[in-house]
Amino acid sequence: MRIVLFVAVGGAIGAVGRYLLSTPINERFSPWGTIVINLIGSAILGFLIGWYSDRSIDPAIQIGLLTGVLGGFTTFSTFSAETVLLMDGGRWQLALVNVGVSVFFGIAAAAVGYSLGRA
Repeated sequence: MRIVLFVAVGGAIGAVGRYLLSTPINERFSPWGTIVINLIGSAILGFLIGWYSDRSIDPAIQIGLLTGVLGGFTTFSTFSAETVLLMDGGRWQLALVNVGVSVFFGIAAAAVGYSLGRA
């Protein structure tokens, strides 16, 4: 039950953080707010996974941060829906940029974060 509470509180924190950071960007430059959120989240997640690999951390804290905070902060579903809306609006080039930047740089951000976490 303790882990569920940590995930719930973390999810609320992450979701509010995503809203506060991405909304002002997306209002002017959609889908860039979502891209920024997902790249930051990928880097932090990679870092924490790397950092946790050599440490003994309370599982409730680990899962609360990884699944709760970062799960609430990042958003694959919004990325997917924004890509569909861009395609539906005839903005295929931006849709492809969205996919390419999100996937390539998301993996790169996670790898850099992981390397820093292991250092």
